Amino acid sequence: MRAFHRRDSGIELVGDLPWGSHFCQFYDTRDDLLEVLVPYFRAGIRNNELCLWKVDAALEVAGAARALIDADPAFAGHLGAGRIRVLEAAWPHAPAEPAGDGISRALDAAVLEGFDGLRLATPAPPSEVGLARHLPGAASLRALNLIVLVLYPRGQVEVPDLLAIVKEHRCALLRDAGGWKVLEGSQARATEDDLERSEEKLRSLFGNMHEGFAFHRIVLDAAGDPCDYVFLEVNQAFARLTGLDPDRIVGQRVTTVLPGIGDDPTDWIGRYGRVALTMQPTQFESHAAALGKWFAVSAFSPHRGFFAVTFSDITARKRAEAERQAIEERLRITLRSIGDAVLSADADGRVTFLNPVATALTGWTEAEALGRPATEVFRTVDGRTGLPAEDIVGRVLRENRAVLLANNTSIVARDGRLVPIEDSAAPILSAGGGVAGVVLVFHDVTAKREAQEALRRANDELERRVDERTRELADANRELRALAGELTLAEQRERRRIAKLLHDHLQQLLVASKFRVTALRHSADGGARATGEQISAMLDEAIQASRTLTAELSPPILYERGLGAALRWLVTWMLEKHGLAIDFSDRGAPPNLAEDVIVLLFESVREVLFNVVKHAGASRAAVDVCCEGDDLQISVSDAGAGFEPAVLPPPGPGGGFGLFGIRERLTLLGGRLAIDSAPGRGTRVVLSAPVPRAAAAEA
Repeated sequence: MRAFHRRDSGIELVGDLPWGSHFCQFYDTRDDLLEVLVPYFRAGIRNNELCLWKVDAALEVAGAARALIDADPAFAGHLGAGRIRVLEAAWPHAPAEPAGDGISRALDAAVLEGFDGLRLATPAPPSEVGLARHLPGAASLRALNLIVLVLYPRGQVEVPDLLAIVKEHRCALLRDAGGWKVLEGSQARATEDDLERSEEKLRSLFGNMHEGFAFHRIVLDAAGDPCDYVFLEVNQAFARLTGLDPDRIVGQRVTTVLPGIGDDPTDWIGRYGRVALTMQPTQFESHAAALGKWFAVSAFSPHRGFFAVTFSDITARKRAEAERQAIEERLRITLRSIGDAVLSADADGRVTFLNPVATALTGWTEAEALGRPATEVFRTVDGRTGLPAEDIVGRVLRENRAVLLANNTSIVARDGRLVPIEDSAAPILSAGGGVAGVVLVFHDVTAKREAQEALRRANDELERRVDERTRELADANRELRALAGELTLAEQRERRRIAKLLHDHLQQLLVASKFRVTALRHSADGGARATGEQISAMLDEAIQASRTLTAELSPPILYERGLGAALRWLVTWMLEKHGLAIDFSDRGAPPNLAEDVIVLLFESVREVLFNVVKHAGASRAAVDVCCEGDDLQISVSDAGAGFEPAVLPPPGPGGGFGLFGIRERLTLLGGRLAIDSAPGRGTRVVLSAPVPRAAAAEA
């Protein structure tokens, strides 16, 4: 992890924090408050972060600013320069203040001013606790260049609320008789640690890609229009393909890294901004003027305001194409400038080229002759040049052999192409590949033959380069398929790990707590007994919820009995959980499928059924499993609302594969996704995956 991703909190007990972290402080006095805020803001200034302190009515803005200056006179200069800003926090918060879009706008403004990010200190709202209630969208903060310190007056927080608050933060600062202590936030810290481990695995996968990969956050101006973007993550292939040092660009704006990019005709910022704001993916090829290279680019947005890019260097291919076009143009220029009359026709005998000498000879301009039968154009020279009036072009095309003209120039078929020769005794030549066209040269053909040889060499070189690129793409495709399978298995292993943690740890704790509450309930008086019964009921509900979540995260039956049994369990679960009745037909799922294929098909069927519940408005669906040739096919159909399948959206921020993600992963594994749907006509989704021949034979 680069230094850009971890920031000095300024508080020795807390240490470094990753971007997107939020922690809290419980204070009794203003001195307690300043004892933490002063080093917190000092570190932010050192780290080139914009420091914002939101204060409530109990600590008005001017008083807060004076308190900072009293604690450290250097803050007077920072306040004057705008590196620290003290603002009033109004309650209740408007939806965009200070979280959500409000924080994004504040961060955009800070980045445009030249800051690396935002460091915020904000009080908790009166009579409310919990990060989720006063910072809406807190789960998405971890993707931003942001650190948040939430301030709670200790005297206004009851002990149960204090414990709940601590769980929601990465950590909490609390003073006791021995000084400041750090309480780790179990729930938030565990979740963030799990996410960091998952992200580390993804970074490892992207780091081994041959294609360049970069992840960015779009920056908007005051009018809400894209004006810049910030590099958040790049892989080693990115550095190799662009020549840019990751350690120098991560955390920086693209307009700083590549000055003048805003004037590039490709409009990189505007194009990527549309992807980030509409979440519609795009693919294109373009020249990056700042880097002097051509790239094939694929861009998509995992959630609004952010976008990822994968790209490959196609400069060599573009240069080869340009060279071929230049050679072809030079050939046309050569044919136009030679002193011989040149007429060419395609395999259907229609004119494709006429040079000025031929124009003068036939009386046809090139514009008039193009697309006309060559015999019609050629016939006009009869009686003036001594050329035979018979269908010369037709004979060449029909007989695939040399034809002697009156001026001792011949046209022959050679290697599927027609070329002129000077030997009137040429034998009949046939390559067996048919004739591509005819070229008639009425006089000296030396320049043309030299030009054709140059074109042949250029074509050979181009074919060689295309073959090399094809092999490279095939290798990359195999690597992507392997990575896709590993990604599916990695996700499932994480699900199984979390399910095991729930089963082996959390459920056991809940059951043990239930036993203790039951024992206390029997020995307590009437009031305490009633409370004990309520707690016991809540523990029962928590145990059941934990068991349900364990099964949903990683159904054991999927690994113990295979795909068919797991799908039957899913049918029962969808009816119990969501009230969706499913007609299930299993006509033979083959054994011995690869684990990543089994997991992907099961999760994909579950995702499609979720879509039926959420969007189709149908109470019944059908699932059919069968083998068709070398493919395993699973169809999911309903008679619900239907939709327009022409454009599939990418996976949304709510989780799940999404139809776009399913199609991408199946394609990487050699499978496919077919959708038959229309508004008001229901939907049928067919998932196909290749079956190993041995497994297909057993089925």
